[in-house]
Amino acid sequence: MASDIETYVEKESRIYQDFDLLYRQHFGTLAIAVMVESGDVTAPEVLHAIDRLNTGLSGTKNVVEVVNLATMVRQANLRVSGRDRIPDDPGTIASLIATLPEQQREIILPDARHTAVYVTMPARATDPEMFDVLADVEEIVELAEFPAGYEVIVTGEPAFYIAIQREMNSSMGPLLLIASLLMVVVLFIAFRHARWQLLPLPIVLIGVIWTFGAMGFLGIPLSMVSMSAFPILIGLGIDYAIQFHNRIEEEFARSEDAKRAVRETVRHTAPAVVIALIITGLGFVSLFTSTVPMIRDFGLLCLVGIICCFFSALFIEITVIYALHRRNGEKNRKQRNNRTVNTNNRVDSSAERFFGSLAVWAAKNPLLVLGVAGLLCLGGLYADTCVGIQTDVKKFVPSDMPSLVDMHHMVSVLGGTDQLNVILKADDVTDPAVIGWMDRFAAHEVELRPYISSGESIAGPRKAANHGVLPEGAAQVDAISQTIPESMRCRHIYGRTTAFLSFGG
Repeated sequence: MASDIETYVEKESRIYQDFDLLYRQHFGTLAIAVMVESGDVTAPEVLHAIDRLNTGLSGTKNVVEVVNLATMVRQANLRVSGRDRIPDDPGTIASLIATLPEQQREIILPDARHTAVYVTMPARATDPEMFDVLADVEEIVELAEFPAGYEVIVTGEPAFYIAIQREMNSSMGPLLLIASLLMVVVLFIAFRHARWQLLPLPIVLIGVIWTFGAMGFLGIPLSMVSMSAFPILIGLGIDYAIQFHNRIEEEFARSEDAKRAVRETVRHTAPAVVIALIITGLGFVSLFTSTVPMIRDFGLLCLVGIICCFFSALFIEITVIYALHRRNGEKNRKQRNNRTVNTNNRVDSSAERFFGSLAVWAAKNPLLVLGVAGLLCLGGLYADTCVGIQTDVKKFVPSDMPSLVDMHHMVSVLGGTDQLNVILKADDVTDPAVIGWMDRFAAHEVELRPYISSGESIAGPRKAANHGVLPEGAAQVDAISQTIPESMRCRHIYGRTTAFLSFGG
């Protein structure tokens, strides 16, 4: 399964290199949000439950930091009274919360009925690592024993992407089942003249199973795009299977020698099907020119899939039909004679008469047919320019998907999760002039752009530690820097040459 950024952007591109080497390696984090709501979230019993959750998660593998209200209240109480604990008096808790910086309160406590616990992971965490952390979060939430009447929701982008993979995994079976059932209906209607008329379906399903195996050997991930390849493979594979099936039945009707019928079938049908296979494959090969990895994976998956389905039809289907034909013996000859009589006496259906007349008319009016085809082609080229491009992953899933509903609820309460990240490189990003520029630039963008609601940089913590004013002198800057926690400094600067600005929407 694959649903991360690597499925959209190739790793060799400049935009991915900047994202991976500059942002994700030094500053990027992923956050699972645990929302607590439906009551006074500043109550002592709620904060104690959050504190138990924090204790359980802090030592979890791949968890970088747990940002929560209970820890902030304990730290504020330590500064005020020297005691590192959560007070049991609601009034004391309220006064401690009032001492927290406004920016922290807005992120962690938007109102008295909602709070969030952010479980941050490294941005380079793999899918299995995210699965493990999410499982730990869900388990420890149960063990934290939140008071009755409070609702606890585990959400955030990592949880959403994991839910997408689970949805992909659970929907693969029904997808293949529905495609197979529809193909059964088609075979009953269009292939009823043949013996063993449903045989092409299991033959093509064997080809699909081979395709799954080939994906593992070739390292082709299953993405939201490549999932759609399997119904396509069933349709194309059925075509190959029907071609061989139909032709070998015709050869059995012509000859008493079953082996000769098999040889004639392969000799005359295989080259034609191979040509069709090559032409179809070239269409999928054209997808390799795309710069989007998931599109290339889709093309490769389809190419491998049609080859697997072809070999399944060529070797397995013909072998099975030959064995069934030999086993039935005399019964086959009687059925073959009956089919020959029925074929000779059969009256063309209305569909055959219609398409036969249409073919004759098209042959007599080639210029008109080509002219209409050319106009449709030009119209399609124009209409293609009007097709919009959708890159929002939240639009790719059902609107009632529980994890998506939770994400929308989180955004409505805590604000947007979209970010525009800016990496700044300089000789010394800790220089007061550089930090002053970052502060002015962030304020300018928030004021000028209606879709930007916040701008964060190292200037924010420095102003908070200096009574809302940026320090100016080098000595004052160094003194203020020592008071800022290491985790917060690393979130905004790397060494002395790279700084990080984040704009939230």
